[in-house]
Amino acid sequence: MRVLAVDTQSKVMAVVIVTEDSEVGLVVNAGVTHSQTLMPTIDKVLGDNGLSIEDIDAYAVDVGPGSFTGIRIGVNTVNALAYATSKRVVEFDAFDANELKYLTVGAIDCKHGNYYVKRDGLLSVERGDSLQGAEVVYLDPTRISVQSIADAVRANISTTVEQAVPKYVRESEAERNICV
Repeated sequence: MRVLAVDTQSKVMAVVIVTEDSEVGLVVNAGVTHSQTLMPTIDKVLGDNGLSIEDIDAYAVDVGPGSFTGIRIGVNTVNALAYATSKRVVEFDAFDANELKYLTVGAIDCKHGNYYVKRDGLLSVERGDSLQGAEVVYLDPTRISVQSIADAVRANISTTVEQAVPKYVRESEAERNICV
């Protein structure tokens, strides 16, 4: 099975082609331009490997937590490709892509003194000061790699869906600051 995986939940973007025994792809520090760079990067990864979209058997996407806009770009792009080609989608999360499978509690900075926390498989948002003294591994979502994305896809390959759904653990900044 050949899976095209996309991770856009941070400033660093990854596009990876994963098979049972190999992985190739690009990790790009795209800043906040995923909407402009994702499709050309997908084209480049496919073209560099002599593949076309028809050669892909399934898609995978990081559904969060992370940047609201980044997650929406990745999820909607993968969902559109899967719909257009009648293929399934594998969901993985930012913790899977950062090798949390080896950890008990992982935390990713989500700004303003808060952290996305994955503890025993459950996601939450917690204040940084509440994590002091706990055995927590702080993960950097910009340190993803082709290998870590491939491992996350392989770990979740047995569960596919028709359309990916973002994992929003908290309201977006726009929702928190809306004028009523």
